[in-house]
Amino acid sequence: MERTIAIVAPSAVPFQIGGAEKFWLGLHRALASYSGCAVELIKLPCPESTFPEVVQSYKTFSGLDLAHFDMVISSKYPAWMVPHHNHVVYLQHTLRERAGTAGRTHNGGVCPVSVRTGNGLRRRATAHSGEDSEMACAERV
Repeated sequence: MERTIAIVAPSAVPFQIGGAEKFWLGLHRALASYSGCAVELIKLPCPESTFPEVVQSYKTFSGLDLAHFDMVISSKYPAWMVPHHNHVVYLQHTLRERAGTAGRTHNGGVCPVSVRTGNGLRRRATAHSGEDSEMACAERV
């Protein structure tokens, strides 16, 4: 039986195409072409003009049941909230617009939030970014 992968991502409201969207399309294309797996890109609208909208988006993703997939890949808030036994987070960036209360790195960049698994263990996150501050902070998690 063919293995299945869900790439889970937020859809900006209003919709726009940026680097993250190009990444998800490229990841989908590459996995579908070369992995031998069935791959689906699942995007949900995520308005974030108010704090309650952001919280609701996190709740929406945390309530998704994608157990029928063998693997889930996410890369951006709030999609990394999807519960799954085989969930891989490829960290693109944190919620920069709301990062005023987060810790800051030595050169002013915002540290990513520590990601905890369902069993309470902290996983090390690495950021794939040109921003040295994100990489330095991710290495310290």
